[in-house]
Amino acid sequence: MLNTNTPYFPRASAEALITSFCAGHMVSVSRRMEVSADLKRMVGPDEVWTMCFRRPRPGGRMLGRFLERDVFVGMGLYLREDLAGAAYAEKARIIVDSWAERTEGLPYLGSAALSDYLGHVYMDRDQED
Repeated sequence: MLNTNTPYFPRASAEALITSFCAGHMVSVSRRMEVSADLKRMVGPDEVWTMCFRRPRPGGRMLGRFLERDVFVGMGLYLREDLAGAAYAEKARIIVDSWAERTEGLPYLGSAALSDYLGHVYMDRDQED
């Protein structure tokens, strides 16, 4: 996991996005990794999501799952450049494998509908085509 005191970690960007999410402000969401969005559901691992902090580059990522509507549990914080290639899937697998232990067996949220994850306003970046 990342030491957020490194000069490369986008602390201001992370704080702004986390604050916006917690306050129920607009966030962009996608279920496709190639689309730029604040929150993305990863393909493959069960219900692993990525919160994306983009500025300044290289940016950072927080991987986690939704516990319930509007409750995102961040479980791994990484520089974007450290997630190249197979590293994304590897870090996501760690979250899947450690979820029960780290949350004392709480179930994670799973759904096909974005409205089940987010009760506030959001922009579905997959619908912009």
